[in-house]
Amino acid sequence: MAESNNNVEKLNLHGLSTEDYVRAEAMLTVEQKAALATRLAAGLNATDGNPEQAESAEAILRLIIWNGEPSVVETLAHAAASNPNTPHSVAWALANDDEAAAKPILTASKVLSDEDLVAIVEVTDNFAKMGAIAVRSDVSGELSRSLATHGDENTAHLLLNNSKADILDDAYASIIDRHGDHERIQQGIIDRDSISAEVAERLSTIVGTAMAAKLSQRHPASNRTAAPPPPAAPPPPLAIPLGNMEGLSAEEMDGLVARMAGERSLTVTLLIRKLTIGNFQFFCRALAVLTKSPTYDVFTKMLESPETHLPDLWKQTALAPGWLPVARAAVTALTSLLNTYAKSDPALFRRNMVDKTSANLRADKVDVTDEQKKYLRSLL
Repeated sequence: MAESNNNVEKLNLHGLSTEDYVRAEAMLTVEQKAALATRLAAGLNATDGNPEQAESAEAILRLIIWNGEPSVVETLAHAAASNPNTPHSVAWALANDDEAAAKPILTASKVLSDEDLVAIVEVTDNFAKMGAIAVRSDVSGELSRSLATHGDENTAHLLLNNSKADILDDAYASIIDRHGDHERIQQGIIDRDSISAEVAERLSTIVGTAMAAKLSQRHPASNRTAAPPPPAAPPPPLAIPLGNMEGLSAEEMDGLVARMAGERSLTVTLLIRKLTIGNFQFFCRALAVLTKSPTYDVFTKMLESPETHLPDLWKQTALAPGWLPVARAAVTALTSLLNTYAKSDPALFRRNMVDKTSANLRADKVDVTDEQKKYLRSLL
């Protein structure tokens, strides 16, 4: 990709690599990024016969989602939602992004599984996202149950008005118990094609005379059997702060680093892995121990200018010199993502880190060894 501000239409998208995008990202306008994202997302084709190009396109889309302006990510989401070949990692990242980007994916994408959608419903507090899921063209009984249990009145209303939704009896019971005093919910249940006698009986105990007459006229009888009880809900995922992915206190981490230094297990591959999972604290504390430097000084230097200070610190350790460029590329990637970690889940964060680290190495024309390439691939 030429290092210029040329139109996206002139870009050779089929040969676009992650390092090309990283090098040119700052020169692209918001409109050009949106156009690029749309064309990449719409053009993804799992059967195009070129897996390397597909991997590059997927990596670039993940970086756009990670760093992109909201309007760019929203435009990308609309293109990705209608493409059945959208990679799962891209769809999952968009579904967990801001509401404007998530809604097109949650409403229309075929890539996300029922398990994915249930997991989102059970951990999000965004009712607009739940509403987007409730109007999908195919809503399973398990997903309906989750929406009925966790959603608000509007979610229940949208679900009841979706003729393609399979709503089980226990889901109806949850909706009646939580929102049954609202007339539009009562009407939504009555307007369903069929409900069981148990649901009709439950609803009849709370509706007024007019609604009771409608219920009796539309659903005089039903032989639908009741649904089995819902399974136990999985625990919500842990909130993982970027600086310390392992949840240790500063004192606990210092103790761990000191112990590992004594055991000589602070290896170069361990430090690279800690960076790719976002544990900047561990990396800096390890450098401080290995160089016998004050921890605060190492933190300050690494945040101020890793390109300048990391080589000096690295020389004071026994770490292999050949791994310094990889560590520097990983630190640069991590510091560039410090302000966007709220979008990540651990797997997505790691993949973005490896993508951006590899792109930085190629942009700097570093001659990466086969061992280093193999190790970076193993982190995905």
